[in-house]
Amino acid sequence: MCVAVSPSVINDTSITSGTVTFEVNVTNAPSISGFIVSLQFDPTVVDFQRNGVSYVGLDFANNIFAGKSTFTIVECVDAYSLTGGNCSPYDSNGVVTLGLQISGGATASPTNGELFNSTLQVKGTGVSQMHIIYSLLYNNGVQIANTAVDGYFSNKQCGTKICQPPIADLTYPMILPQGSPGTFDASKSYSPNPGASIILYSWAWGPGSRLTETEVTFPVVQQAYPASFNYTLTLTVTDSLGIKGLTSKPIQITNKIIDTGIASLDVEPVFNVLPGTDVDITVRAHNFGTRLWNITVSLLVDGTLVNQTFFPNVLRFHDAPTLVYIWHTTGKAPNTYRIDAAVDPQLGDNNTKNDLTSTYVQIIEPRQSSLVNLALLPATSLGIILIVAGGASVSFIRRKLRPDLDAL
Repeated sequence: MCVAVSPSVINDTSITSGTVTFEVNVTNAPSISGFIVSLQFDPTVVDFQRNGVSYVGLDFANNIFAGKSTFTIVECVDAYSLTGGNCSPYDSNGVVTLGLQISGGATASPTNGELFNSTLQVKGTGVSQMHIIYSLLYNNGVQIANTAVDGYFSNKQCGTKICQPPIADLTYPMILPQGSPGTFDASKSYSPNPGASIILYSWAWGPGSRLTETEVTFPVVQQAYPASFNYTLTLTVTDSLGIKGLTSKPIQITNKIIDTGIASLDVEPVFNVLPGTDVDITVRAHNFGTRLWNITVSLLVDGTLVNQTFFPNVLRFHDAPTLVYIWHTTGKAPNTYRIDAAVDPQLGDNNTKNDLTSTYVQIIEPRQSSLVNLALLPATSLGIILIVAGGASVSFIRRKLRPDLDAL
């Protein structure tokens, strides 16, 4: 299901004045009893008309709640409340936020239709992304996950094409421990406009984060959040033509420690092991974190998975049940074999250095016996051996007797 701007694109270089209208629609949602959506635009390109202290252009008379008893949760333009109430944390200049709720009811399922529309006055030449910073759908207090889809307006020419907003793209830790720095990488951002490149990266770390916006000319930054909460960070990239593109992502800052690892790996024997010997392997995984956690332990021999065991609901600061495995070395060639014990990586893990522990097992050549196995020799060979042995005995006896004869 999604909350999307419609139309997705209005690009027309002939529209240099007048107005343009964008709807915010919901598609294929279950029953909902309320919503809050914040829509951001570039107020230097398009903006709401203002008559005194009132704004003209925000309309929700014919939305999906039409005909139902509703009340307004929030209605703000440019951080100014149209109802005298409070604006949302996402409100600022160039943002419209609307929140409505049905009194004691909900829409039918599936829910498809308009949430509201915004008629904006064209103020100049340029490109304005119609960016959904925040979209909340819910039914009786239960939030409903959704995907936000932006649109844009453009009346600016870029070579032979009409200009478009740059694509803001980032990789980042979706869960980050409070106070721990995370890496935020916008290297994949790009501009689709001919000859243009990204020259500026602006990071808004989220309402209530108490963090100052970071504006830099390079794509990779480190940032730590001082308080635990669920924030929405927004990346704005600006290309060399001065056109902006935005994306917003959720990030969870937790004050709980997430850390699973290998506590011990015991292997016996490890040296001078003959092929066919059973090698006993014992693994103990541990939940070093502060909350109940599932642990999956993988055991590998020379990179080949030989055992994988799932231990659910391991208590905080406790070992998982001991994993015991017998490695049968029959048929193994003499060599040094690596034994790896690993836990599956956890999203937001505070410490990954204990996720893998390794040791080695040495398998050697069997020793060749110095004794002759008579049963394996033919009869002629046996006779030669006996004759040689007898001659040796006689010589020995003679050597023993000679001193006595000499004495006579």
